Amino acid sequence: MNQAKRAILVVSFGTTIRETRQANIDVLETEIQRQYPQWEIRRAFTSGMVRARILEEEGVRIEPPATALENLRREGFTEVIVQPTHIIPGDEYDRLTAAMEPFRTAGAFSSFRLGRPLLCCAGPEPERPDDYRIAVAALQAQLPDFTAEDDCRVILMGHGTGHQSDHCYDLLQSRLDAAGLPVFTATVEGSRTFAEALAWLERGRAGKVVLMPFMLVAGDHALNDMAGEEPDSWRSRLQSLGYRVESCLHGLGENPAFRRIYLQHVAEAGDYCGCD
Repeated sequence: MNQAKRAILVVSFGTTIRETRQANIDVLETEIQRQYPQWEIRRAFTSGMVRARILEEEGVRIEPPATALENLRREGFTEVIVQPTHIIPGDEYDRLTAAMEPFRTAGAFSSFRLGRPLLCCAGPEPERPDDYRIAVAALQAQLPDFTAEDDCRVILMGHGTGHQSDHCYDLLQSRLDAAGLPVFTATVEGSRTFAEALAWLERGRAGKVVLMPFMLVAGDHALNDMAGEEPDSWRSRLQSLGYRVESCLHGLGENPAFRRIYLQHVAEAGDYCGCD
């Protein structure tokens, strides 16, 4: 009896910075392969710009999700799990589900499941997982010791979006506040602004600020917008105000606790998940 061909397609936005790609995306995919040794692990990136740059600079072709799924169909795979590494169910996630729909409608695979992004379900537990509470617990593994420096505060840099899912960052903040953590979530392109973070720091009489990307990889936003040398970077603006600033240039994929979350989402993959 022929064994079913099974694959897990790991879908990321992607990054052109090879070192952070290896430290975050490669490591996560390796752990998924270790957890699912009988499954083939494939990769897709949703960013066309990133794919084009990698092809030009490294000679490596990474497919978009639709092409990667078509390859799996053509090669005779019958069981497929698609696991996004996106943080929230925003525009990139919508494009992913749109790419999946023709294959679902056509019945291209006998089993076709989708894992949820990092932040998706908001409980209530135990009926539904609280991805935000789980993410805060994972984040604590990489936070500084606030008892050692009581004037230390952390600002998380999220990407943010004009998509309705931008509210996910508000839900994340509510769980951080409930946990009593001196951590503020600001975004590059969303409604939670850096100006609000500055006001929060002033109210809390902060002296030291640790900047930390709340992104799978420490890519261009982390290196330039957050920790860059330019006067408009978050680090430069904080230093100009007299704060002691430390930049943490590690993506969430370098934290084993976050990788375990994605592994759990693979295990819980089902039909299109309903995110809150």
